[in-house]
Amino acid sequence: MSWPLGGDPPDCEFGDQTALTTVVLFGDSHAAQWFPALEALGRERRWRIVVFVMPACPVATVEPFDPKLKRAYHECTRWRERVMVRLDELRPKLVVAASASSYEAFVGNPDAQVLADWQLGLEVSLARMTAAAKHVVLLRDTPLPGFHVPRCVARDRTGCSFARDIPSRRLAFAVEQAAAEGRERVTLVDLTQEICAEAHCEVESNGVVMFHDAQHLSATFARSLSGALWLRLPLALQQELTP
Repeated sequence: MSWPLGGDPPDCEFGDQTALTTVVLFGDSHAAQWFPALEALGRERRWRIVVFVMPACPVATVEPFDPKLKRAYHECTRWRERVMVRLDELRPKLVVAASASSYEAFVGNPDAQVLADWQLGLEVSLARMTAAAKHVVLLRDTPLPGFHVPRCVARDRTGCSFARDIPSRRLAFAVEQAAAEGRERVTLVDLTQEICAEAHCEVESNGVVMFHDAQHLSATFARSLSGALWLRLPLALQQELTP
């Protein structure tokens, strides 16, 4: 999933275009991986789903450094602003937002100021999202294998487990918890237990390969988590999202 530099990803709409309920999926590729789960829920409940995703562009109002471009990712900042304007126009009932935990801010040994800047950026984004939407669900990043899972499974099914908790993932979650604290219409959802209940994670579940590369859930496995995601939503929000 990629777009030419200087261009914007298109708005992508799915589901019932006449539906009274609009749900937005927003974030980077770690948000995009949740689309199969959201689509499954939308089919059951007749949602219009609008997808705004851009690789390597987090939800937080920060300008990340792109190691491939070797410069600040200005295109991300412009695109995120465009999404915020579109949210104001759409006025969705729900925004589901997610970002990777592998940005430079969380990798290695970031200083306190870097983490504070990231938290502030997320607070700014959450404030703008809740001004436009009735509710925001912020999804914790998934456990990260760090190796190409399908290749590993093809080579050696017994040697593909990985550690569930790594420092970058813990740091990112701590920032999200701090940014979401006290916001009544923001729900922070952590599906780690449903993905990996032990300290070391397997890469297959009931015969399904759980990741399609080194860090993203496979579509089949993500879809299987739709029920777990639904159950984590506040009851009042479930009622609003059910026709």
